[in-house]
Amino acid sequence: YPLPTPRGAEPRTLAHAVLDVDGREVSVYATHLIRRPFNGAARVRQSVFISRLLAKDTRPRLLMGDLNDDPDSRPVRLLRRQLQDVARVTRSDGTGTYPMPLFLPSLRIDYVMACGAFTPVSTRVLRVGVSDHYPVVADLKLAPAEAPVVVAPAGAAPAGTATAASAP
Repeated sequence: YPLPTPRGAEPRTLAHAVLDVDGREVSVYATHLIRRPFNGAARVRQSVFISRLLAKDTRPRLLMGDLNDDPDSRPVRLLRRQLQDVARVTRSDGTGTYPMPLFLPSLRIDYVMACGAFTPVSTRVLRVGVSDHYPVVADLKLAPAEAPVVVAPAGAAPAGTATAASAP
């Protein structure tokens, strides 16, 4: 999905894949929001677009990527309205994902976010030099699918019960 970007800026997208996890469909989204020096307003528009798209998806959802903003920024807070920041939930949010020279040892701008169908177990940042960012690994537990609720017509016996009749 193309994300809204200011005129002249590098195009940004949201990728979507549906995976089979033990016979259950799970939506996995990946993105890379617009980078600085563009102001946060562009990332807010992109986060709103992503939030609206995810809200329409009834499957369990994961969002991963470089959001180019800190955990308390408005774009990230918008996404946290419907997704949990796995690093924050597992108390691993103090570990940076983007090494900064001089004034900051590192900055956290890369995320794994999950809907409520997932229970975050752990998160770790791998300090390896394969990119200008450090990879984020998250362990999550997918809750069992809820059994569908069957509504019986008025006056009918509840599902799973038998009705016996005797003849005179």
